[in-house]
Amino acid sequence: MVGVFGAGLHHRRCRAPRLRTADELCRRGHRGGSATAEITAPGPGTWSLRVRSLDRAGNPSDALSLDVTVIFSGPPGVSSDVFMEGSQPSGAIGLTGTFTITPPSVTPSIVTYYYFVGDQSGDATPGPDGKATISYTPTAAGPAVLNVFAYFGDDPSGEPRFSAPYDYAFTVAG
Repeated sequence: MVGVFGAGLHHRRCRAPRLRTADELCRRGHRGGSATAEITAPGPGTWSLRVRSLDRAGNPSDALSLDVTVIFSGPPGVSSDVFMEGSQPSGAIGLTGTFTITPPSVTPSIVTYYYFVGDQSGDATPGPDGKATISYTPTAAGPAVLNVFAYFGDDPSGEPRFSAPYDYAFTVAG
């Protein structure tokens, strides 16, 4: 996962000429400007980033520390015993089908799965294996989509963390 982070460097104010890279900013000793870096995290988890600038004499500034929590999670998997994914009609109006939701390949602990299908929505609590099941009984023939995503809980700053969504498209036979 790639993140872009901006760090303001505020020692003394000066007007910096057009900046090309964060390295150039540090080498030239510009203060009061900003730098942007693109960083590739080695994987999910909490990572610390320390940034320093150098003045014209090569003296380092105090380090600026930033903790970043990286969540890299693809969508959960979905399968059904009655309604096959795709445009080929399967199942039937009034026939209840079970959908099995499996955890994303790289994932922190899953609190719950949220889903939406037709006029039905809800959440499904995963078992110890990370899987959950939901039942759905269609009331009309034709295309339908089950949208599912995993909720991992809140990050340290209180922001909710979710997986990418998965849209399981299927067609109910008439």
